[in-house]
Amino acid sequence: FRWNKVAYAGGYNGGVGLGNYDGRNRQANVVIHRSSPRFACNNVFQSDEHGILTVYSNSRVVDCIVSDIRTDGILVDGGYPMVGNNLVRNSTNAIRISSGGAAVGNNIVTDCSRGVYRQSGVTGTVLNNLAWQCSTPGITNGVDGNLVADPQFTDPANGNFRPLPSSPCIDAGNSDFVRPEDTDILGWVRAARACVDIGPYEYVNVDWDILAKAARALRIAAGINECSPEDLTSLNIENTGPSEYVVDMADVARWCRKANFRDP
Repeated sequence: FRWNKVAYAGGYNGGVGLGNYDGRNRQANVVIHRSSPRFACNNVFQSDEHGILTVYSNSRVVDCIVSDIRTDGILVDGGYPMVGNNLVRNSTNAIRISSGGAAVGNNIVTDCSRGVYRQSGVTGTVLNNLAWQCSTPGITNGVDGNLVADPQFTDPANGNFRPLPSSPCIDAGNSDFVRPEDTDILGWVRAARACVDIGPYEYVNVDWDILAKAARALRIAAGINECSPEDLTSLNIENTGPSEYVVDMADVARWCRKANFRDP
């Protein structure tokens, strides 16, 4: 279950259910029950109760953004799931482990009452997470790779949670929480540098403005975006007929190489 948005679905048994339903009312946007799916690269937001609820599950909840949840951003109720490389924000409890033995690592938790909240008697590990602006972080700065620090997002006010080049999240994660098939929430490979990053975005040294230029040219050629007179010149697009445009793929390839700093 990957690259989806789930919102305003927190009614009883509403939203997405993965696994075997046990007949109990569960109020959450996403319920994973007695199954072991990979729930990855999803956006889960706006719930009156829980964002993601795992029940006796050995699932992997990874590379997701969970925000604006009334109670628990991610709640683990039994089982041994892995909760890794997520961003949880604007919730009462960012990540709560009520029972079981979850492995919690490489997550960013911000603007919550509690960061990582483990109730008494639970087992598992809490490694290489970052908490910021949480009344009770639930982790100790410098212990087990955990950090209490400003994650330094690019533009959080406008929903851009990619890390800045100076972010403490870069290269600060734990590779045990990452598998070869994993990507970040945008599809970039994990561990793009020395080590995996904390959070759902892997820092990639890319000139996004140039990459957007290549993307716009392709969207115009595909008929998705309208072409302006300025586009014809700046993007070297040929007008071959009414609403028909051709882009030189050599230009697109060059822009992509330049965006990745492979060409000057």
